[in-house]
Amino acid sequence: MVGGPVQISATPARQRSKLRAVLLRLSLVFISLLFIALLGEIALRVSGWPAVGLYDSSGRLATGLNPGAKGGRYREMGQSVRIVHYDYDVTYAVNSHGLAEREPAPKAPGEYRIGVLGDSFTMGVGVRVEDRYTSRWLNAVRSGLGEGVTLWNMGAAGSGTFAQAQMLTGVGAAYQFDEVVLAFYAGNDLFDNELWKLHGGPEEDPSLGAGRAIRDFLRSNLRLVTFLWYYAERASGAVRNTSAINQYQPGGFDRLWPATSEALDTFRTAVGDRPLTVWYLPSPVESHDVVWEQLKAGGVSDSARLQIRDAVKGWCDAHGVTFVDLTPSISHAPLAKIQFLVDPHWTAEGHRLIAEGLAARGDAVARQRRSAAPAKPADSPKSR
Repeated sequence: MVGGPVQISATPARQRSKLRAVLLRLSLVFISLLFIALLGEIALRVSGWPAVGLYDSSGRLATGLNPGAKGGRYREMGQSVRIVHYDYDVTYAVNSHGLAEREPAPKAPGEYRIGVLGDSFTMGVGVRVEDRYTSRWLNAVRSGLGEGVTLWNMGAAGSGTFAQAQMLTGVGAAYQFDEVVLAFYAGNDLFDNELWKLHGGPEEDPSLGAGRAIRDFLRSNLRLVTFLWYYAERASGAVRNTSAINQYQPGGFDRLWPATSEALDTFRTAVGDRPLTVWYLPSPVESHDVVWEQLKAGGVSDSARLQIRDAVKGWCDAHGVTFVDLTPSISHAPLAKIQFLVDPHWTAEGHRLIAEGLAARGDAVARQRRSAAPAKPADSPKSR
């Protein structure tokens, strides 16, 4: 009898033996990777790779408070805060209102106070106080402003225009400003104002809570994870500010602008009858072609690039507010020179260029405009 070839199946014992061999190899690979990761973690800690975060005056990791009528993010954190990032490690003296500024005191005779309100770009996150653009600008134009002029930086990280209006009417009363500047940052102010409007106050998007908690845990405890993430971000060269991306997408601006228009109205009311100037701080999308081309590749229309600037200028024109566009101040400089490698905040060089752009403008503040104006001739005897 002729039959086909006999198939001999592996015995259960042989199958188990093969499975154990595979599992053993996988275990050895896993243990080897774990050992390598442990060595990498130890090496990064020994070399001083940063534990990114916000630290209060006692050295404890903190989250800060939402800016508003009671002050900025760093209030109730002591007399100093330390901000540690992959790109910088800076300590700021803060006042009782949580601002990187001196304590307000009653005005001296003849003193004229200018208050600048803005977000973390105006506060100068990542650079020393003396290097931020407000300080550099004041040093450059002090003689032209006249005697007794003082500048007060009320920049607050995490604030939008609504929050800044509350700060002005709240703790801002203690500063007795004679005129006010609103430093509007196009990169995220629309997004911050929309969140404020949605939640009825200085609240963060609840959907960010879980992801932010995981991110903060990894940043504070696992150096290897943040090391790999940091260099992946540097290598990608992608636009990193997701809120900036969203506001240029089709329909994004139309959804976000109404809240900002209302926020600007609220801020104008808070200013009262004092002079108001808006300093427009551009996002990288607006100021640098290389970033715009990255975004445009995703299908964004050319008309979207400057629509935020045009809308803010339109609001200023309608309300008799001087609008100072600082986009040309930084658009000629390589982005790598004016912006940190991973953190999108400005470097000292970026602040220097913004300050120079302001100093070149005779309309940067109302005091400067009046100081630069030619004196009116005295009335002649015939005209009296």
